[in-house]
Amino acid sequence: MGFHERSLSISRRIGDLRGEAVSLGNIGAHYQELGKMKQAIDYCLQALIIDRQIGYRKGELVELRGLASAYFASEQTEKAVEFHERAVVLARDLGFRDVEGSELDALGMALVRLDRWGEAAVAHSKSLEIARELADRRAEALRLAHLGRAYIVLGNQDVGIDLQKQAVSMLNELGETKLALLFQLSIQSHQERKTRTVEIDASNQPDVDLGLGSNHTVLIVGRLRRDPELRNAQNGTPVRVFPVAVRQEEIDTDGLCRERWTWFWVTAGHELAREAVMNLRKGHEVLVEGCFQPESATGCPRIWIGQDGMPESAYEIMAEKIVVLSEG
Repeated sequence: MGFHERSLSISRRIGDLRGEAVSLGNIGAHYQELGKMKQAIDYCLQALIIDRQIGYRKGELVELRGLASAYFASEQTEKAVEFHERAVVLARDLGFRDVEGSELDALGMALVRLDRWGEAAVAHSKSLEIARELADRRAEALRLAHLGRAYIVLGNQDVGIDLQKQAVSMLNELGETKLALLFQLSIQSHQERKTRTVEIDASNQPDVDLGLGSNHTVLIVGRLRRDPELRNAQNGTPVRVFPVAVRQEEIDTDGLCRERWTWFWVTAGHELAREAVMNLRKGHEVLVEGCFQPESATGCPRIWIGQDGMPESAYEIMAEKIVVLSEG
């Protein structure tokens, strides 16, 4: 981040407001990659103010998107919805249909977190229309899956599952086999798990009581950042815990590629813990199916103070299945 800070200092010294805004935004994006959302939001807000002051609408759009993402990651979902909605409107005004579609899809995901499924379905439907208009088949497949999930929750399970099957078929055609597997597992979950395609299963094992309830399923694909380690659950049951980093790549309105990482702490109990010890190593790419485990006191992601004295956060998942996708 030293380069961006030096650029910020130079821009301020010579009175280059646009350069100052770009540097502030880059610093904010870097903090977001580190999971330090408070700092990310602070810097991006400063950049947004300057972009609006100088009328740099492309920069304003970049910061609106960054802020929406940071608010979502920090569990400030109402704020995330607000900034996604603002980004949708600005992208539409600027004629950036691809960005408008992406933000509509992200808006739908934020609305889902607030259990506003009807509004989420509308957002996903509009984003799907844009993907089809732009002939972006990968985006179309992902948005079909998201819309299908909304229909399922809203009670139209047959239509929802059909949409998700269309998504799986398209992803397989595109060679996106890992994503296809992810949504295939989702379909199977909604069909009461009658069939299984992945075999590292803890569903018939006794529950590990972590003192944290959950009633939904989450699927992630990422890489282990360290070998699994042995810990004890609240009731003393031995479990294995390991961090998984999930990479997300996006292109901003200036054509620059931005990489973001989301961290998950995965807990594996009983026989699944033994499988983790035997088969998982740092660097392995894995698919994890399980349930979110929020902090019992707050219902939010786990938050702690890092070595630099700043708060950090991570999501926790109680694994029901773990699949090794690659070892490289």
